[in-house]
Amino acid sequence: MAVETEEVMLNTYFGYQGSVVLITEQHLANVHFMKHQLLRIHISTGKLAQLGFVPISGTGATQFSISHEGITFYIKMGTKNKWIFQFNGQTITRIEYLHELQMLWYALTQEFLLRRIDKKELVKPSYCYAEKVNIALPGAMTPKMVDPTPQPFYVTPDCMLLVSTKPYTIWEINKVGMIEVDGKKWGIKYIAGEKDPYGAANALEWLKDHFKRYPPKKL
Repeated sequence: MAVETEEVMLNTYFGYQGSVVLITEQHLANVHFMKHQLLRIHISTGKLAQLGFVPISGTGATQFSISHEGITFYIKMGTKNKWIFQFNGQTITRIEYLHELQMLWYALTQEFLLRRIDKKELVKPSYCYAEKVNIALPGAMTPKMVDPTPQPFYVTPDCMLLVSTKPYTIWEINKVGMIEVDGKKWGIKYIAGEKDPYGAANALEWLKDHFKRYPPKKL
């Protein structure tokens, strides 16, 4: 299946013309043309080590951990090429590809997950994503770029998780029916992090507005 525009984020890794490429702002500006040549990269033990994950002793290199600001995240090998990402003993999501892990990490920490060699060249981006636009040749439209402005909440790329940055909380997005957008009902379920009595209500209000502007394609 071809790579979708929504999958391509600044500073993520893809296969391109026989090599591994780190997506730059120049790539994002032309993503609608080059995405057909991009290849997803499967998560592997070697790739995890390059990104700073540490193998957990006694697991046979099937489980890894990584820490960020005192919080430890875990990832372990699952089935059917899936890897299980965990936090605070709870399974957050299951992912298969390297860019999915990088996008999840950015949603959780607001930092890019990169190889050490690539961190040296990292500069502050002027935008992170390329929004989807219609292309009509000749005279194709220029894709609109999304500024990396800090947000109180983030939705992971698969629309399965809602993350609060202050306080740090993770909810699972479901179809319980707490809010309604365009005739579809949505809800959230606490998974991990700090419990705030007002956090869930604020999160639902933000999610409703977010889904109005960006209708979910998955879930």
